[in-house]
Amino acid sequence: MQNILICGHPKSGTTLLASLLDGHSEIAVFPEETFLYDTISFWKLSVGDMADWLIHESAVNHLSLGRYERELDGNFDYSGFDYSEFEKIFLEKMRTQDHPGYKHLLPALVTAYAQVSGQADKKYWVEKTPGHEKYLQALIDWYPGMKVLYIIRDPRDTYSSNNRKKQRQSAGKETLKLGKFIYRWGMSVWYMQYFQQQSGNGLILRYEDLLRYPASTMSLVMDFLGLKYEPVLTTPTKFGQPWHGNSMFKDKFSAISTAPIGRWKDSLTGRQVSTIESLLGKIMSIFNYQVSTSKRSFISSLSALNRKKQLLGMLFRLYWPLEIPQRLKPISCSALSNNDNIAENK
Repeated sequence: MQNILICGHPKSGTTLLASLLDGHSEIAVFPEETFLYDTISFWKLSVGDMADWLIHESAVNHLSLGRYERELDGNFDYSGFDYSEFEKIFLEKMRTQDHPGYKHLLPALVTAYAQVSGQADKKYWVEKTPGHEKYLQALIDWYPGMKVLYIIRDPRDTYSSNNRKKQRQSAGKETLKLGKFIYRWGMSVWYMQYFQQQSGNGLILRYEDLLRYPASTMSLVMDFLGLKYEPVLTTPTKFGQPWHGNSMFKDKFSAISTAPIGRWKDSLTGRQVSTIESLLGKIMSIFNYQVSTSKRSFISSLSALNRKKQLLGMLFRLYWPLEIPQRLKPISCSALSNNDNIAENK
């Protein structure tokens, strides 16, 4: 099986894209986010401990819960999935590797899922975790031929949705820091642009196009993957069951809806909008997002934020030419590769 990664900033439509691919006859979509490479980078556990964490402590364990619905995640029905057999096959795949390393974890996990769910004969497997774009330069060495689907969303709507999630998680006590969001959104796009330039194995999709023109957008995805278009690609499912979305505005959809587009107009303040547009306006224009405020607000917006140094560093990266010098390449990539060597010696 060949691998596909879906990446993007959180609340950009990555889950929707995965749910649309779920029904394709030649694609097995792993239905939960693993956050595997962030965990490898930050925790530096042994390969054995990472395998145990994936099965017992990560979101992968949701596959053992049967049918459930959570307000922030949407609806899931894994009642027909044999989690014990899945765990057994996954651990056996890891044990039979000559020199098991971090790079073997995800293929073993997803192919074990495909085998237990009756999808072992499919051509591609898909894993979706927002933020994995940070590690693509290392992963392309681990998985030659890997393809990446990156979905981008209007940063104003993305901030609105993430801020709403933060408020709901904290019962209204906290809001998402705007400076932190701007930095992370900008860097997420930067990582993907850099990977695309270096490898040519990536496709960037606009969330808004997916909602407005689902058939033509998914047809573009199929062309990129070299697969045949199927009508089921406009119907969102998870584990083969209808999926109603994970909207932070408590919407439930039975089909693709354009309702999430432009919600920032009613949920963001003028200062928030001008700050986002002033700092991310160049990238927004590249992806055809219309800026609504003038450049005069740039200085006042910047001075209103507490993270000036962080933002200046972000601007340095965002406005640098695409021919990125060696010293600006993602640090996390080398960290992943080094960790794999360490893990194999443990």
